[in-house]
Amino acid sequence: MISHSEDPVVSATNPAQAGGMIGHLRGLGASLCEHAALRVELAAHEFQDEKRNLTFIAAGILIFCGLALATLVFAGFTAVVLVWDTDWRAMVAIGIFVLLAALTATAAGWLHWQLGRSRHPFAQSIEELRRDASVLRSLQP
Repeated sequence: MISHSEDPVVSATNPAQAGGMIGHLRGLGASLCEHAALRVELAAHEFQDEKRNLTFIAAGILIFCGLALATLVFAGFTAVVLVWDTDWRAMVAIGIFVLLAALTATAAGWLHWQLGRSRHPFAQSIEELRRDASVLRSLQP
């Protein structure tokens, strides 16, 4: 037989124990809010990191393209001017084309490598959420 002190209905209506349950619920709510705030802060930091990385990559690409274009145009122009009065004029023009094609392919390969090298955005947040999910799954009866 269950006494009144062990009866869950009577215990829940007891003001002393009800305050304890409300206190536990408040603590749980505060913990959840703190946990959510930490996750939002981590995501904000990762977003700033990704934004900075993409800015540096874009700036590097623009600087590289501008300087490479200027260098190649002037180098090609100089080479053609130097051999204009010779029989090597056609060979130099073909050589410049081959060189520019090779440099373009190299730059494309480098860009592909850089983009593949970058880490997954928000990797730390995703990993933390996976850990949280596994902890919650392990707590379920």
